[in-house]
Amino acid sequence: MDRNEVAPFVLIFRRQMNGEIGYRRQEGYKFWHVFAEQALRCFRPTHEEEKSLREMGSVKYRGDVAKFWMEMEN
Repeated sequence: MDRNEVAPFVLIFRRQMNGEIGYRRQEGYKFWHVFAEQALRCFRPTHEEEKSLREMGSVKYRGDVAKFWMEMEN
């Protein structure tokens, strides 16, 4: 994952874990399973991403590079 995507999540999670800067301290945030659950909830693939990945997997190269790339982009 890109650092720019993760940074806001980490900042808010840390503030909730420690009760910093106007955030209410959340019990249990110091445990790995809570972090993993929150991270998965925030960053897991959506249904649209899974559908797109399946569709990309079904595209086959049939000798025309331009057509293949167009199908992959679509």
